[in-house]
Amino acid sequence: MQDLSYAGGWKRIGAFIIDFIILYTVTPILTAVFCIIAKIPFQTSGVKSLTWSIVMGIVFLVINWLYFALTECSKKQASIGKRILGIMVADLDGNQINFYKASLRFWGKLFIGPSFSLAGLIIGKRAWHDIFAKTLVIDKVVVIMVNNYLDTHNRLLKNEVN
Repeated sequence: MQDLSYAGGWKRIGAFIIDFIILYTVTPILTAVFCIIAKIPFQTSGVKSLTWSIVMGIVFLVINWLYFALTECSKKQASIGKRILGIMVADLDGNQINFYKASLRFWGKLFIGPSFSLAGLIIGKRAWHDIFAKTLVIDKVVVIMVNNYLDTHNRLLKNEVN
């Protein structure tokens, strides 16, 4: 287990705002493209309007889920917003999470609700969806510094033994 520095609430909120801007710029365009390809007419009233709204909502949800799940389980361990602010998602030992855990985080946010306001109050600055998915949001810069220190320390120990 490595020493971990938990990301504070302000960095997490900032990352959320960046991701929100990205998703709410790109997702409507992708949703419209999907509807055009699927030949779902754009309607403003009636039953077809309800169909359009339901399909748009489902596509919107799937795009958001895949964005967060795929970016947070990637080697970078972070969405674009998290990368910009130097934080990343990890399991309880500081390791990369898998797609399942990343999906649990997303659905936990959706059903449990965003709990950024509680992130600073819970041990380890963990929000409810982090507790649910057994994940952490950690400061990447500190993790890199600790890992570099440990690598250097181990190399020096090997040189002393030889």
